[in-house]
Amino acid sequence: MHPKDRANRSIFGDGAAAVIIEYSDPGKIHEFVLGTDGSGKNNLIVSCGGMRQPLQASAEEKTDENGNFHSLNHLYMNGPGNI
Repeated sequence: MHPKDRANRSIFGDGAAAVIIEYSDPGKIHEFVLGTDGSGKNNLIVSCGGMRQPLQASAEEKTDENGNFHSLNHLYMNGPGNI
């Protein structure tokens, strides 16, 4: 995340998680479904930083209409974007 990106700072500044564990018959594994859908990948992305596109030493910083900073090396989130 860019240090000056005010749009994402409040969302990712703090977090919590909870897990519910329930007793089941010993030795029995129940069915489950695990999957992903990458159709909205451009709405939450860090473009650079992997093998396909390494970090850019001089990534251009852009400012949006709300004064938030973005670059290809930092998190970009389009909250109201269509999935």
